[in-house]
Amino acid sequence: MYPRRFLLRAALTGLAIPIVFACDSGVQPPSPTSLVLSGTDTLVSIRDTATFRVEVRDQHEQPMVDVAVDSIASSDPSTVFVTPAGFATALRNGSATITAYARALSASKTVVVWQKVFGVIVSGPDHFDSVGAVIQLTAEAMDSRQNKIYGRPVRWSSSYPVNATIDSVTGVATAHHWGIVQLRATIESHFAQYQVAIWGTP
Repeated sequence: MYPRRFLLRAALTGLAIPIVFACDSGVQPPSPTSLVLSGTDTLVSIRDTATFRVEVRDQHEQPMVDVAVDSIASSDPSTVFVTPAGFATALRNGSATITAYARALSASKTVVVWQKVFGVIVSGPDHFDSVGAVIQLTAEAMDSRQNKIYGRPVRWSSSYPVNATIDSVTGVATAHHWGIVQLRATIESHFAQYQVAIWGTP
């Protein structure tokens, strides 16, 4: 839209001189209208970190770099702790809402912490004292930062049941014949094998 123009005439040396005034065109100056909060929505290890970034935008969806973000907060700092700079750390499994504030605006994102199994560790005796002996094995799931993962079911199996069998749920193994056997613990899609010797006479 072009501004309306007014023509004034002034008497100067007998000539009419046009004087042009520009009126308000109706264009509004930029003002903060929305916040955009970007960052991950999933953390898969305890002590995993992520950075959340906040962008203030005007009514035309253009960034306003001169408008400061007032604060960034977590709804549950015991699950996801976040600094004023937007640096977040996972502390336990669960979820938390990260919210950024700037003037009267806010933007939120829900972050889920759920440890992903990265490896399995098996522990227990490395031998049976005799045929017929029983041992107990245990298995632990670990995340990518070597934190223990609790509550994930373990499936047990034996590489050679003739020598030793193992209860698929409890991890209790029984020796049937002297020799060597590999006992496997599987948690989700990861597994570890544990070699056990059976002592005794054939």
